[in-house]
Amino acid sequence: MVANDRVIGFIFFSSLDQDTYLDLHIELFSQIAGELALTLEKSRAYEDLYLRNEFIKKVFGQYVTNEVVEAVLESDGPLALGGQRQIVTVLMADLRGFTPMSEKLTPEEVVDALNVFLGAMTKIVMKYGGSIDNFIGDALMAVFGVPVPGTYDAARAVACAIEMQNAMRDVNAEIEGRGLPDLRMGIGLSTGDVVAGNIGSEMRMKYSVIGATVNLAARIEGMASGGQVFASDATYDAVRGIVRTEGNLNVHLKGFRDPVPIHEISAIGGEFATEKLP
Repeated sequence: MVANDRVIGFIFFSSLDQDTYLDLHIELFSQIAGELALTLEKSRAYEDLYLRNEFIKKVFGQYVTNEVVEAVLESDGPLALGGQRQIVTVLMADLRGFTPMSEKLTPEEVVDALNVFLGAMTKIVMKYGGSIDNFIGDALMAVFGVPVPGTYDAARAVACAIEMQNAMRDVNAEIEGRGLPDLRMGIGLSTGDVVAGNIGSEMRMKYSVIGATVNLAARIEGMASGGQVFASDATYDAVRGIVRTEGNLNVHLKGFRDPVPIHEISAIGGEFATEKLP
């Protein structure tokens, strides 16, 4: 059996009777061998493609959601810069006072502690269908609603934020003995329009989101003390009927002319029911 001028296998025919095979049989067997070789070559190509795609999903699935990977694999041509406008919920989380605390540790100990923290938070983000957009030192940014918008993006983001706060107990238990006091995290949530797509240059690009919604989430996160989940008005409105709040504030944020209302959320009901541990 030959495919692309390369021998890929053999077919052996035999008979106990003499003069069984004629020129007609040889021609038929050659045709069968050719069809089998073509089928095997196609099967091998499909298997190689499947294994390649599974490898890509496994590697890039550590950075983005499976939906993003699928969108890349299904694209008909090379990735292009640009994006489209859509509504998402952005989650910003940051450890409080980690930088001065980490000065007492070696670089290896700092990285070890951060990996424990970021690893635990990433699992929770993925559990709720969020996409990790970026790690920034001891902070992370996650987005809910890309590349495919969902009906319950804001609710999933709120539930994710609450569970992330609850998971800090396990994080602190795991890094106990590293010379750090208990780590505490503040979280900010913002819902609204962004431009989502490939951002960067032709040589290096990243799937990300940009816009005022992202900036607002970062500003709100900066207002949250350790253990708090603060949400913008738009996020709160999206889940108003199923959340419990601990109050609201009107605060002046850098880059925003008017006072911005923010809401401290401590529990959510419905499909993603969860509440902050005391």
